[in-house]
Amino acid sequence: MISEESPRSILVAAEDEWNPLEVDELKTKPVGSALKWEYASFTFDYSPESVRKIRRCVRLLAKSLCFSRDEVEAIETAVGEAALNAVKHGVPPSGNGVLKVVCKNRPGAFVVEITDQGPGFDLSRIPPPVAEKLKPSGYGIALMRGLMDRVDFFRARGGGTKVRLVKRKRGAHCRRN
Repeated sequence: MISEESPRSILVAAEDEWNPLEVDELKTKPVGSALKWEYASFTFDYSPESVRKIRRCVRLLAKSLCFSRDEVEAIETAVGEAALNAVKHGVPPSGNGVLKVVCKNRPGAFVVEITDQGPGFDLSRIPPPVAEKLKPSGYGIALMRGLMDRVDFFRARGGGTKVRLVKRKRGAHCRRN
């Protein structure tokens, strides 16, 4: 559940405490005397600090839903990998731009989309990681796919890449979220 402080600032209930979160756009619906968030969007610059901020936003929103601690950690890790890839590889040619992060609270799933403004990439040209050839990087896509129920890559409108990460809600306690 959430409480709106202002059009761009909300308090998210996660683990019996309220956490402030700045949003660009928010869609909610009333549930009894409270509000349930359905859609939240954020923009970030292309900095390593943004990866930390993106992870925090997603963690708080995931915690406000019906996910276990392990599922929240999996979501946060996968989203962190996607955000890190965007910060490292998705910078627009001009060097200026923003990352857009959209979170959707769907009846059966939590969806996170991260869109960059970079040159894009061909997923078929990214080799799968090989354990015998340990490298310091190159495991992000495989890690995201292992932690989430679905991971898709799209060419973003106007250029860049959009990655969509989906985690299904499981169990009877998830029906209310």
